[in-house]
Amino acid sequence: MVFLLSGLVLGCATTQAVDVKKRSEAKHQMGNSLLYEKNYQGAVTELKEAAETDSGQSGHSEQPGSRLSGIEAS
Repeated sequence: MVFLLSGLVLGCATTQAVDVKKRSEAKHQMGNSLLYEKNYQGAVTELKEAAETDSGQSGHSEQPGSRLSGIEAS
């Protein structure tokens, strides 16, 4: 019984991690698409959200959006 419960808890945690990763990838793709369409403000917003989502999950020590700090949204 204990093994079943621990498997259920680990399974849910893994599913949540996958969902966060998929959301981050979707935001990244949307940001790239907006960048291609020259919608720079929308692109920066989506890419920052992707970085924040991804950094919260992967344990990076880098500040969210720090690679985008030189980009100004117009």
